[in-house]
Amino acid sequence: MNCKNPCPECPWKKGSLRGYLGGNDVETYAITVHRETRLACHMRNPDAVEKNPSKITAKELCIGYVMALNNDCKRAIDPVLRKAQDQYREHPMRGDIFGFPVYQNFKEHHEVA
Repeated sequence: MNCKNPCPECPWKKGSLRGYLGGNDVETYAITVHRETRLACHMRNPDAVEKNPSKITAKELCIGYVMALNNDCKRAIDPVLRKAQDQYREHPMRGDIFGFPVYQNFKEHHEVA
């Protein structure tokens, strides 16, 4: 993986700008936690959400999303995602990422009234 830390603008960070998801709706991002699918970093991939998950490489993964899966006690079946989870399980910035229940916390943070 190229990234060592989540991007400063990562939407999976608790301190991220509320409601800013690059034109995507909250559910499009939030549901990925339940699907445990690969999600590309939005800073390195402008089409991150639209990108075919099976074509996302380990270098393209969103580190914040990987940590969010760990914080939600999810264990991916996908070997690429699983390896990334292992790599970032003890990361010092993991506490900056939404915690359990990630789906609910992410939606509450990003839904704009």
